[in-house]
Parts: sequence; structure tokens; C-alpha cells
Amino acid sequence: MGLCLLAGCGWADSPPGPDAFAPAPGVHAPKRLPFRSTRRATPMQALGLGGMAAMAACGFHAMALRGARTGGGLGARQEGTSEHRATPMQAADQRGVRAVAGGYQYSLAVHTDGTVWACGSNSAGQLGHGTPSAHAQPGWIPGLTGVVGVAAGGSHALAVRADGTVWAWGNNGYGQLGDGSTTHRATPVQVRGLSGVVAVAGGYMHSLALGADGTVWAWGFNDYGQLGEGSTLHQATPVRVPGLSGVVSVAAGGFHSLALGADGTVWAWGNNGFGQLGEGRSTQRARPAPVEGLGSVVAVAGGFYHSLAVRAGGTLWAWGNNYSGQLGNGSFSSRAQPAPVEGLGPVVSAAAGGMHSLAVLADGTVWTWGRNEEGQLGNGLTQERSRPVQVPGLQSDGAVAGGFYHSLAVHRGGALQAWGLNDLGQLGDRPEPDAPSPAARWIQGNTRAAFTSQ
Repeated sequence: MGLCLLAGCGWADSPPGPDAFAPAPGVHAPKRLPFRSTRRATPMQALGLGGMAAMAACGFHAMALRGARTGGGLGARQEGTSEHRATPMQAADQRGVRAVAGGYQYSLAVHTDGTVWACGSNSAGQLGHGTPSAHAQPGWIPGLTGVVGVAAGGSHALAVRADGTVWAWGNNGYGQLGDGSTTHRATPVQVRGLSGVVAVAGGYMHSLALGADGTVWAWGFNDYGQLGEGSTLHQATPVRVPGLSGVVSVAAGGFHSLALGADGTVWAWGNNGFGQLGEGRSTQRARPAPVEGLGSVVAVAGGFYHSLAVRAGGTLWAWGNNYSGQLGNGSFSSRAQPAPVEGLGPVVSAAAGGMHSLAVLADGTVWTWGRNEEGQLGNGLTQERSRPVQVPGLQSDGAVAGGFYHSLAVHRGGALQAWGLNDLGQLGDRPEPDAPSPAARWIQGNTRAAFTSQ
């Protein structure tokens, strides 16, 4: 894929652009992988880009539960296989997961008992189990209990507990774990100075937290001002984002951040090279600024270089990078101001992947658009689309997520389906070379989406 997430592997000058993220070749055929754990069998739902994004409108990176032998990505993978899925498939067969998040090559799941499970790549300790080895089967993270939400950044992870504390582990090259150091952590450490937190989001190398009092806190990589405190200095402990109050939701894109106020106003800051801050120009901002002309918003999502917002009337608006048609306006020209995604309505939720977008309508249908070389639009084809197309046979109550090159949705009744790139097993399905294609599968479980971010 060309994306470096290894411990100590930072960019000397500047992060790569969208063209640097090229997936490995593969085939397009669904497969099944039941997830099992030595501790308990639980369904692991992967929603979270971000690349990285807390899902459900907090990030852009979603991972399904499965992985490759090389990187692990949530489930065992047979050698020599690298398969994309151009139609939805079921990701697992267990029950009891209430929240999930996906990093670039790993996945997290929160069980109903408050424990966290992880599998996939462990290059920087992001699986949290204290050893350097990758795990192709979900493993319980010891000592982390009472968790109500998780977020996955590029190769770091975040968890918020019922007591309002935040815990982090994995890559810490820019202080994104918030413990005051730049030392990678293979087990969870408490983020300093935070209490009363209700939600977290993970950007590629930065982190966000939302306090119960409506304040926003940020730490980690800050070359583009995505921490929102007025500078471009990295921060190894949380700093409050000034000028924001009454915030009800946060989202992290690759290198930009979004906050939704209780009054329906959207605020944005950080990288703006493609107009993803929605202010009509491409100048980065180190402090939050309102997205002009966009009110009555009820949900936001951050893609790697684009942003989405759902308004109270059910319309969906998009802005930022559009190289693959991920803005859904019929063109491939980037936009520095929000514009409606035509032909959809009414929208109840949306998600942003690396270079594609998803929406769930009030009737439960799921629609996708943007990059599709890996089959992440779920329509059985691999041609990119600049206007929404329906994912056949899929009905959702609103829980969808976009990974960098794959997509996830919770089917009505609690079944998780996944499609797109599966080079690291991120679709949550153990490879079976002789399995028919397509082969839809269902998780009969008690799952719901929880956006993280990457």
C-alpha cells in the first residue's frame, strides 16, 4: 500500500499525498472467517480512517475483523492470498460487541462487558497485549475494563472508560498517546490530565477527546495545526482547543479535525490542501473556524482529505478532495466549500473512507461513491463513481464506516457486512480459496457502529 506505519517510521519532510496510498493487487471474491478467542467468542465489528477515523462520524479509517499473516488485520489469513471483495460479505459469527474501531492494519472491538479485543498488525504495540507479535485472532487487552468507546488512529489506539478516563497505546512518535513521552507503548497507558471524557477520535497521527462539558482536547502530530491550539508544535499531552464550547461530536480526518456544536455549527481546522476545512480556500488553519453556509448539522465525518456533514433535513454535504469522485457531485474537481450530494434523501448517517464515501438513507438502503478499484463501493464492480450507487441487498439502521480501501455496514438485525480491499484480512473473513463468489454472510449479533477515525 505504500503507507508507513512502523514504529519509528515517520515522514522526514511531509506526509505523502493520496497517490502514495496504492493498494496491493488482488482478486475480488468474498470469503468467510469465523472469529474465535481463547477467552470468549464475540462478534467483532470494524467501523472506524478515518485511516483512521473514529467511526460513526468521528473518523475515516474503518477496519473489518480479519488479517493477513504479514500484518494480521483481525483474523488468520492463508499465505499467498490477497483478495478484494466487490460485494458485501459477513465478517464474523460472534455476539456481544458494542463498539469497534479500525486502524490502518489492525482492529479493535469493545465487548458488552467493557473489555477490549484487538488483532492485526502490531508494529508499534497497537494491539495492547504487551508483546511484539501480530495477532491474526482477536485477543483480549489485559487490564483494560469498563470501556465504553474506542478509536483507532494510524497505528495508535484510544479507549474511553465509563469513569471518563482515556487510555492509549501503540505508536507514540509524535506524542499521540498523550502520556508526556514519545515512547511507543505495547500496553495501555492513561492519557494525562483528562477526566470526564465521553468520546475520542483518532487521526492519522493525532488524537481528539470530547469532554462531557462540551470542551475539545487534542494532542499528537501538529504540522498542519490539526490540534487547533494556534501553533504547529507537536503536543505529548492534551491541550484544550480554544474557542470551542458546547461541542457534541468530534471527528478526525487524516490531518484535519472537525467538531460539531450543539447549535448545528461545524468547526474545522488543520490541513486544508484540498479545501477540506470548507472555508473557500486552501490555507491551513491552526485554530477552529466555522464552516460557512452550513447550519443545522447533526453529524460529521472526516475522510483522509475530505469532509462530510448530514443536516437535520436529511441532506448530505461534502467538500475537500474529489480526485476519485468522493464528493458525489458528478465531477472529479475538489471543492473548498460544502456542496450537496445530489440524488440522495433523506440521509440518516454517513461515513468517509480514504477516498470514498457512504450514506444510509431513512429507508435503510446504503449508498456509496468515490474510489472503487478495490471494490469498496460494494456494487460488484471496480470502477470509481462520482455519483452515489446503491449497495445491492443491504439494509442498515445507520451504522456504516469507511476504511481506507474498504467499507463496513451493520445490517438490520445486527449482522456486520464488509467489502473492498482484503489484503490484510480487514474484511473479517478467513480466506477459503474454494469458496464461491459472491458469498454473503451474516453476523447474528448485537452490534452497533462506533466511529473512531484513520
